[in-house]
Amino acid sequence: MKKKIRSDFEKRQYMISEDFEIFYYSDIRFRNIQPHSHDYYEFYFPLSEQTDMEIMGKRYPLNWMCAVLVPPGIVHRAVSTGEDTYRRFVFWISSAYFDHLKKTQASAVSVLEECVRRKQYLFHFTENEIISLHAKILRLMDEKQENRYGCEAFEELCIRDLLMTMCRMIHEKNTPKGKSQQLKLLDITQYIDHHLEEDLSLDDLAGIFYVSKYYIAHRFRERLGISVHQYILKKRLEQCAASIARGSSITRTFTEYGFRDYASFYRAFRKEYGISPKEYQEASA
Repeated sequence: MKKKIRSDFEKRQYMISEDFEIFYYSDIRFRNIQPHSHDYYEFYFPLSEQTDMEIMGKRYPLNWMCAVLVPPGIVHRAVSTGEDTYRRFVFWISSAYFDHLKKTQASAVSVLEECVRRKQYLFHFTENEIISLHAKILRLMDEKQENRYGCEAFEELCIRDLLMTMCRMIHEKNTPKGKSQQLKLLDITQYIDHHLEEDLSLDDLAGIFYVSKYYIAHRFRERLGISVHQYILKKRLEQCAASIARGSSITRTFTEYGFRDYASFYRAFRKEYGISPKEYQEASA
């Protein structure tokens, strides 16, 4: 380990940088800290064996071939279980920078987002995989320290390389072999049906399922006869209609199922059902 990259331990639990911060810590007799949360994403790469991570009250034993992702708002703490030197990489990404990475290339973080939804925070890797990830972290730290020409652009390339590699490894472990090549339309439609409240673009879906957006568009047209946008709209309207029929607030309902404003919801609803949402609710009473 290069001595120059070692960081003095930061007790602060907030970011100074607007995009990311990265540290290599090596401490003797580390003092356990209190459970806490923060408003950024924390990636934790332990380099010693005698460490646990407590997340939302659940304790996870760690080793040097794993990594932890702690998203914003999740209560956690690292717990040292021995007296040996406690070494780790700690990588912080602000929520704004995470969103930037997502907007410019959804596949860079989409697998991580899906893991957060499933409350999967701990990831195990093979020896070769973790060595590869550690090498990418060191490259990023070197780039940040050297302050050479184009360093900001190279730093983002390093971050994308690190996150994309992690996403690929996690995706391949979470997905049965060959599923990406034999993707069924049902996989995508089920995902849409369960995430109607979110922004669902072709780019997002392509990143989540690791296929091209043109493949998805073609499959929808070929099998369902409608576009992805039309499918999402119909599903949102179906859920809104069912909720309104049960007496739910119209104002609350359309926002719950992904419509950004009432005007667009009203036009789509009237076009689909021939009457206004209010008239539909009264007729269902």
